[in-house]
Amino acid sequence: MHTFPTSSRYNDITAPSMRRADLDVPALAAFSWLRRGARDLTLHPAASLVYGGLVTATGLLMLAFGAHPYFLAAALTGFVLVGPILGVGLCELSRRDESGLPVGFDESLRALRPNRRPLLQLSAVLALAAVLWFLVSIGLMRAWLGPLAPSIEASMWNSRFAQLGLEQWSYWIGAGAVFGLSCFALTVVAVPAIIDRGVSMAAAMRASLATVAAHPIPCLIWATLLAVLVVVAFASVVGLLLIFPLLGHATWHAYRDLTMRR
Repeated sequence: MHTFPTSSRYNDITAPSMRRADLDVPALAAFSWLRRGARDLTLHPAASLVYGGLVTATGLLMLAFGAHPYFLAAALTGFVLVGPILGVGLCELSRRDESGLPVGFDESLRALRPNRRPLLQLSAVLALAAVLWFLVSIGLMRAWLGPLAPSIEASMWNSRFAQLGLEQWSYWIGAGAVFGLSCFALTVVAVPAIIDRGVSMAAAMRASLATVAAHPIPCLIWATLLAVLVVVAFASVVGLLLIFPLLGHATWHAYRDLTMRR
């Protein structure tokens, strides 16, 4: 377990004060988080791009089987929901840099061992959420619209985006947005809280919910930017190489601004 700072700069992550909008967080703070995330990426490119490369390789593998819309939806929604866990090492890089500690890929892995249990629990919850969303969304659209797409064999020879109509995509995206925002509210500061404070998964999720309740506008804008950048990353595929580490670093700065007094 970490030993955490006791300076007045730090609030108790589970304190009742976290439920009030008593921190001055501008509505457009998300753009500052991205800017600071980009700075961390340029300061530590080697370690950061290792994570970007690992996620890019995984994304390419998923999309290699993604000609069918079911597979495409699974890849995108799974990444959005499980992405916070994949960014643990990037948050640790930013945390260590801010604290003046040695920074490198090996050092970024040090957050895993002392926080293994809550991180594994959070991983399991997010993975379950990704599977649940996929199954529920497919079930709903089959009930509303009938068979959603042609056979897998036929899909392999056609454009994946041409297989669904505008109405079908609208239902899918709308349902995914509701589900994604729910998961976002539970995890917006969960990973940084775990690695920085050593809190339990439940405490980290409570802190995330309190953070969203206290700062709904900055959090909504942050969630929108995350969704847009993930779509851009998958659209270019190799964009994951840069966009994923950018978001991982920015997540740390979001946590700092949303939960800690200056």
